[in-house]
Amino acid sequence: MTIVEIADSLDTGGDTHDCGHDHGTAQNTSQTTAQTSQSTEQCIEDYDHMRYERYRLETFRTWPQSANADKNQLAANGFYYIGDGNDDRVQCDFCKIILKKWEPGDVVQEEHRKHGPLCPYVKDPAYAGNFPLGFQRFDSIHRHYHGPRHLEYQDRRIRFESFHNWPINKKKKKEDQPLVNWQMQDFSTLVL
Repeated sequence: MTIVEIADSLDTGGDTHDCGHDHGTAQNTSQTTAQTSQSTEQCIEDYDHMRYERYRLETFRTWPQSANADKNQLAANGFYYIGDGNDDRVQCDFCKIILKKWEPGDVVQEEHRKHGPLCPYVKDPAYAGNFPLGFQRFDSIHRHYHGPRHLEYQDRRIRFESFHNWPINKKKKKEDQPLVNWQMQDFSTLVL
């Protein structure tokens, strides 16, 4: 049977997955409250990316080969690995529930639903803010834009002149076309 812990919303799995910050362990008792608070805020910021399945999957680098749960299924169901390479402890990014001691035959989605029925991810992954594998953020797509395909048509006057053979029977006026960055290549094709 899968063992469950309900983690505090700031819990990232203790010393195994702590964003490089010490959150008040005995090893760092001289750390001030302000520093601890700042470290915790930084850790929360660092974990915003766990909404992306690909980043959750990256946490499974030290996932034990002998583990009974599939790391791909775990990441796909909102979990990231918080273990130390010797255990199978995972935490849901959306409800902060921790599941461990997976047994043969455990189905990740069913265990998540059983132990975290109120989890936003269990209710609706898209609404929860999950970004599955293959999702690309708009800014990563946008940065691949390299400007207009046909540099000669950057000038509005040149675009307008490309419509000198515009067919009279077309519904749109040729004067309107260069305003929306179209140019005419032949009678049947408009190219953006």
